[in-house]
Amino acid sequence: MRILFLNQFFWPDTAATGQLLSDVADHLVSSGETVDVICGSAPYGGSNGSPHPLVGVTRVATSSYAGNPAGRIASYLTFLIGALWHGIRCPAPDVVVTLTTPPLISLVGLAIQKLRGARHVIWEMDVYPDIAVDLGVLERNGLPAQTASGVKCNARPSSPGSNSTRMPVKSWTR
Repeated sequence: MRILFLNQFFWPDTAATGQLLSDVADHLVSSGETVDVICGSAPYGGSNGSPHPLVGVTRVATSSYAGNPAGRIASYLTFLIGALWHGIRCPAPDVVVTLTTPPLISLVGLAIQKLRGARHVIWEMDVYPDIAVDLGVLERNGLPAQTASGVKCNARPSSPGSNSTRMPVKSWTR
């Protein structure tokens, strides 16, 4: 089975989502699955120095993940566009798994699902825009929060496990 992961950060980056993805990808490869990862080229954290995972890696050219809002948005947008471009051109996956970064990456997974006939699994670790609202970054009833929430919800119904809080990795490959 061919599994495609989409996340802005991956090995050797020390971003938490990248490290978790590296561990899961290694496990799946050791279980006999074929794993491909589409990730960004600009680092978030440092390098962890671990050996290269035995997975196919496509690094999308992205702008730098700057600490300011404009730089972060530019980084997100360049990754989303590049991930979609590579996701519809890579070997057809049986399963596409979207992680947390950037917010709304599940829309790229949904597009790959529709265009390539893959199952789509959303592996959420951060919940957007909910966390931004709770932290006071966005107003609960403001247009940005309402728009992001609507877009996010449209990607979920077609994803297995979207109404559950837990979905074992084994069920991705069934």
